[in-house]
Amino acid sequence: MDKSALRLQESTEASLSLADLQKYAEGWFLSGEISRHSAATLDNRRLIVKNLLWFLRRKKCDTCGVMELRQFLVYLTNGHKDPGGRWSNPQQTRQIKPRTSKDYHRK
Repeated sequence: MDKSALRLQESTEASLSLADLQKYAEGWFLSGEISRHSAATLDNRRLIVKNLLWFLRRKKCDTCGVMELRQFLVYLTNGHKDPGGRWSNPQQTRQIKPRTSKDYHRK
């Protein structure tokens, strides 16, 4: 995440409800538009948040904290091994490229 993004404390107790996470994400998207980020950057941000929320709901998480974010990044790396593919998409059965992992971690 860049400087305009929400920062979580480095603690397993720091967390947000999924509703708050979605609200802050909307602000992050608007900030990117105000800063005139490219359409590709904004689309990438939306995809990352969509996938994060999908993962959290799938795991029946009520909140998102540091531990959940770490679990999400592990899923991103290994989700292609799931029987239904990553994101429950049978076409997503290949390992992600290191750049993709880096992009998710950085944003």
